[in-house]
Amino acid sequence: MSGFINNEQGEGIDEVEVNINNGQALEMTNSNGSFNLNLPMYQNYNIKPGKNNTPLNGVTTYDIVKIRKHILGLELLDSPYKIIAGDVNNSGGLTALDLAQIRNLILLNISEFPNGVPSWRFVDANYFFSNPNDPLNEAFPEAVNIQNLSTDLDLIDFVAIK
Repeated sequence: MSGFINNEQGEGIDEVEVNINNGQALEMTNSNGSFNLNLPMYQNYNIKPGKNNTPLNGVTTYDIVKIRKHILGLELLDSPYKIIAGDVNNSGGLTALDLAQIRNLILLNISEFPNGVPSWRFVDANYFFSNPNDPLNEAFPEAVNIQNLSTDLDLIDFVAIK
């Protein structure tokens, strides 16, 4: 079984830990964002990507401007993944507190987001958002669960969100 972890633009994300059953096994994505899993048949699996290095990488003051405009309703973010990325405190909504935490990260007042919130999140690429303008009120899957693996699955893909 193989899979890919790409950002919203389709670019592969390297060095993502693909955890199987909470660390029972671990695979890393390569430079193209792909990974391979050799899973024994007829067992249950929870497959969950994770990455939490360099929280500041890719975060800019422009992000603050875009999120602020979204919060004020002046210019909405154009994808559910961008909205999820803006919720840096994982509160379930975009607020001024998210803006303050992003600003503190940019100013190097903090080195990571508070409360153990990772700088990367991952959504099952096959998930369809029922309301793409309000993804934070959906229970979008950040892992893939396989019950009693009985066939070789082709791909398990995730969208990486930073």
